[in-house]
Amino acid sequence: MAYIGSSAAFSGQAIQTDVFSGNGSNTVFTLSKTVYNTRDIEVVVNNVQQNPFDGSYAVDNQTLTFSGAPSNVANNIVVTYRQVTTGVLVPPDNSVTANSLTVSGVTAGAYGNTTAIPVLTINSKGQITAATTNSISGITGVSFTAANSTVTVSTSGSSFTANIQQGNSSVQGLLQVVDSVSNTSAVIAAAANSVATVALKANSTIQEFSTNVTSSYTLTTGKNGLAVGPLNLANGVQITVPTGARLVIL
Repeated sequence: MAYIGSSAAFSGQAIQTDVFSGNGSNTVFTLSKTVYNTRDIEVVVNNVQQNPFDGSYAVDNQTLTFSGAPSNVANNIVVTYRQVTTGVLVPPDNSVTANSLTVSGVTAGAYGNTTAIPVLTINSKGQITAATTNSISGITGVSFTAANSTVTVSTSGSSFTANIQQGNSSVQGLLQVVDSVSNTSAVIAAAANSVATVALKANSTIQEFSTNVTSSYTLTTGKNGLAVGPLNLANGVQITVPTGARLVIL
């Protein structure tokens, strides 16, 4: 048939297929093309077309995964590409809103509090697929009172109070922990150079002091010190008493 003008140009794309052989145990096969959706390929196993919607198989880039291992038959798996992705369009920065994201199934909200820690399940693509909380064993509540710098920790059987006092340039801090049930307390005074003095107080009558001094220590200027001897000083360790201060060893 005659026509006017340049000859018409024809182009086309041949149907592309992959052929695999099952062995009765392998469920994962590597495709020659990148696929993003089960509907992008037609999968036939033992001359039976597989349903892309019932979970018979899944695809992830170039990985084809069957829900069950195909039988041990040569060339019994035929994959036909219905469409081949030639490129991926990357949206501009900040152009994807929350409404454009796939729903993960995780309920929106805050996870974790003073008595429970968050537990997150994250898949290989960095997406959170599940979020729950686990209770801290034995802890039923934690509160802080700024007026007297008191942290109260409640447990399933009782509660104890931790009184935190701010230290100065020499004494970095003082922590007193009180068991409100047994009326037992522990006082931890953290000092300079990471020296700590621990006094245990049982029923408000007995205090116990450590007898071993492993780091050099200098009394706070303007304060006196009290210890119960004998004291065992490690090699090279010194206790320094500033002018005007006293250290009483009983």
